[in-house]
Amino acid sequence: MIAMPTPLQRDTRPIPRRSPRPTGWLGLESSPPHPSDFLGYRLWHVHHAWQRFLEHALGPLGLTHIQFVLLLTVAWFEGQGQRPSQAGLVEFTHFEKMMVSRVLRSLEERGLVARSPHPDDPRANGIALTASGRAAFEAALPVIAAAQERFFACLGPARRDAFAAELGCIMAERDLA
Repeated sequence: MIAMPTPLQRDTRPIPRRSPRPTGWLGLESSPPHPSDFLGYRLWHVHHAWQRFLEHALGPLGLTHIQFVLLLTVAWFEGQGQRPSQAGLVEFTHFEKMMVSRVLRSLEERGLVARSPHPDDPRANGIALTASGRAAFEAALPVIAAAQERFFACLGPARRDAFAAELGCIMAERDLA
């Protein structure tokens, strides 16, 4: 029987080696890769930097990024001659249902959107911009445009367009468009 060390003793037994055994992390000859070697890590950081950047830009207008996105989406639907339902906004934006409900409630309390029975389905909430909501949205548009120009300035116009096309490809592949 092999003697096991007690919890306070250091285990000094040699680690048995198989032959041939790859060395390093996951069979690599070196240490683990740097987190930034993974595109998902980079995307996560850029995404959160973008959100913080927009929160800072929208702060003086009293809007959050998610509030702006919902105002934008409602405005877009209205521009198409449609009245979105709350469930339709969830489906379109891919946001969590409870978050959309909470943010719409906040926008409604501030008088920026109005909820009422949807004309096509009285069980659903239809969402519409109020005059104040349209004014807030229109005031935020140039702020967002300027923030986007500043944030993505390092790419230059051609690379920014290429980046947008690549994101469009990923969004289409993942059914996010």
